[in-house]
Amino acid sequence: PVHGATVELAPTYGVRGDQALHVSFNGQRVRFKHVSQYLFLDPGRYRLQGRVRPDGLQTERGLRWTVRCAPEDPLLAESERFLGSDEWRAFVVEFVVPASGCLMQVLRLELDGRVELDFEVDGGVWFDDLSAVRLE
Repeated sequence: PVHGATVELAPTYGVRGDQALHVSFNGQRVRFKHVSQYLFLDPGRYRLQGRVRPDGLQTERGLRWTVRCAPEDPLLAESERFLGSDEWRAFVVEFVVPASGCLMQVLRLELDGRVELDFEVDGGVWFDDLSAVRLE
């Protein structure tokens, strides 16, 4: 749980299964990075892909998916930033897991920001069909 945000799996229109990931914010300041999944990908090239539907998401710099090596935290990939409102659409970002020093990775949904005002956020966003696909 995080003050200022709600994270849930919920039914909505246009999903490919029964439910989608729904993150909603209530207009407060929140340094959101509270949705994550550890990955154990072999070295090589990958594509992070999924579907997104922003739903009135209002923030300065947007919400994005990142992939980082764990625990040292070097950034491997970051998705586009999600803002505003839109219909369901695909997003894709490619990345490389290095041959050494990155035995475990973490996929995380983060609110992008540099100064305190960047973390004021309202509205919501839906995600569906997230996957990391090996390219080699």
